[in-house]
Formats: sequence, structure tokens, C-alpha cells
Amino acid sequence: MPINYRPATEADVTAIARVGSAAFDPETDPMMRRIFPLHLQQPGVDAQMKWRAWRKTCRLQDDPNSVIIVAVDEELNEVVGYAWWVAPPKPDREPFIAPKEPKFAGVDPEAREEARFAIESATKSIFGKSLDYYELSILAVHPQHGRKGIGKDLVQWGLDIARSEKKDVYLIATPMGKPLYERLGFMHIGDVPFLGIKFTSMIVMNNPHTKLEDGRVVHLNETEATV
Repeated sequence: MPINYRPATEADVTAIARVGSAAFDPETDPMMRRIFPLHLQQPGVDAQMKWRAWRKTCRLQDDPNSVIIVAVDEELNEVVGYAWWVAPPKPDREPFIAPKEPKFAGVDPEAREEARFAIESATKSIFGKSLDYYELSILAVHPQHGRKGIGKDLVQWGLDIARSEKKDVYLIATPMGKPLYERLGFMHIGDVPFLGIKFTSMIVMNNPHTKLEDGRVVHLNETEATV
């Protein structure tokens, strides 16, 4: 079954949300189990769908730095995976500021805020104010299409572009995703614990003007200025 990779459009949002919901099912995913706890769920309602669709729609409509790549099974004509990449902003563009997330039924707001704060704090501690890197925000493959190399290809898409532009590549890995990223050359920076789970910040260094020092990415001219 051939898989085609292409940039997503708004027409793909529902399919993307469906893949994300299946890939991060609260019954099997400990983070989603905290953010979408059982006692807040309505029978027969997938609370993740509206939440995921809102997030992707915001990015596709308003964020020029976000690129969502979808994997499409050509025989089924169905989205079976996606990667949400955030590119460094162009010099003539302002960084995207995400709108405040509305309240969604089924979401534990305290757990959601704990996750958001931990991720943002970890990223800021590594890069400071710099946005000169590629970030893999989300990688998801539908469980029915796992072990076909789709996740690897979606990550490699961004790695190839970042390498051609000499930009570093950053992500925060789940325990399940970490082995894949290690195989693709990502290095461990540090642990990012939240919601009772140990996530891992990881990086591929491509920028000849940066280096990893004490868990931070520093520009060489910044290092020279402090000598």
C-alpha cells in the first residue's frame, strides 16, 4: 500500500484529529489519560476530536511557521499519520503567538496547564529567546498502520529540510517515541517530567554556529562574548 506525504490543508483537519485521537488514546497513553480523565468523559463522545481540530485549524490558518505533513494511504485514500513541524520564523515575519486555548469538554484544565507550562519552560531553558531551530511538535501514526516506517519518514522529512538549512532540530519525546528518535540521530538533552511521566528533550545539531553546553543550546558568538 503506497504512502504519499504532502502538506496538510484545512480539509484534512478532521482526519488529522482522528489519527491523533487514535494514536494517543487515553486507555493506552498515560499523558492523555491525565488530560482527558475518565470521569470527565461523556459516553460515545471522543473529547479529543474538537480539541485537536481546534489546535490544527489555528496553526493551518494563522501560523506561517507551522507545517503539518500528512501520510496518506493511496489505496484507502485516508490520512494515516502526520507530523506537526514548526520552522524558524522568517526574518520578515513576527513569531506566531498562539491564541488562548478555550475550555473544552472532557479536558482537565489543571493537567493541560501543567503539560503546557512544563513543555514551554523546558524549551525556553534550552534555547532562551532563540527561535532559530526546527521543532517537531507532534508525531502521530494511526495504530492500525504502525510498524510500516511511516513515523520514521515523517520525522526524516523535517530532518532533511533542517539539515539543508543548517538548522538544529528539537523535540520532547514520549517514553514510547524516544527509541525512534535515538535511531534517527537525536541526542538526549535532559528529562522533562510532568503529569507523573518522564519525557525527554532531544536534539539534532546541524547549525555550525551553535553548540550544546550544560543542557543549553548556545550560539558560538554568545560564548565568545563571555570569554
